[in-house]
Order: sequence, then structure tokens, then C-alpha cells
Amino acid sequence: MDFQSLFQPVGGLLPIGGEGHFCPMDEKSIAALERQWKCQLPPSYREFLKTFGACTVAESARFRPENPLPPSVSKSGCGLIDVFYGDLIDDGSDDYSLKTRAKVFKKQIGSEFVPIADDGGGSQICLGVQP
Repeated sequence: MDFQSLFQPVGGLLPIGGEGHFCPMDEKSIAALERQWKCQLPPSYREFLKTFGACTVAESARFRPENPLPPSVSKSGCGLIDVFYGDLIDDGSDDYSLKTRAKVFKKQIGSEFVPIADDGGGSQICLGVQP
């Protein structure tokens, strides 16, 4: 899948911090997360992680969730994406680590969801997973 083309309308995807290079996840790291979460990630998301890892969108990106957001949150029912989580980034920081975010939010979101991104305001964008 050509993710850069998909995100081109919002300026494309950028490494965290906007400089440097992407820090893709390797198969071993992705498989370890799947074992920890007791699920199989969708092939397209696995490909995204192997290509980019933690990254940000150049401009605000809207997405339409499976169930529209309530009007009190979004008039259009859409949400925003600011940062996608991945693995450790070049400086060794785990601020955008899938493993760290899943651990932090496990009690709030349960085991049926994995936090894959945030909206820049602290809200989590989650992927539904099945064991």
C-alpha cells in the first residue's frame, strides 16, 4: 500500500520531530507486540509499522471512525490524527512507543483495542483487535 500517497492530501507523513528519518519497526518487534496483546494485527497496519513506525502527519489529518464521534466532540463526527505510535525513536525515547502506550491505557481501553495514534490533545485513536 502506498501510504505516502494516501496521506499526501495532508502533506504526507514525517518522522517524529519533522527531521531525520523514519524508524520502522522490524518483524520481531511487531510479533512480540502481537504475542503480548494476544492478537494478530491487520496486514496493512503491520506494513505501515514496517515502513514508518512512529511518525506524524505534516498537517492535521481527519479520519472517520467506525462510529461517528458525538456532536459534543466533533460536529462532523470525524477525529484528528497527530502522531502515530511505533517503536523507540532515534533518541531512545519511548514517548511514541506502542508498547508503552498500550501499557498506560490498558485499564481504560481493555484488551479489544490497541492505541495506535493520538489526536494531539491526549485522546487515543485505537484499532479494534481480536484474539
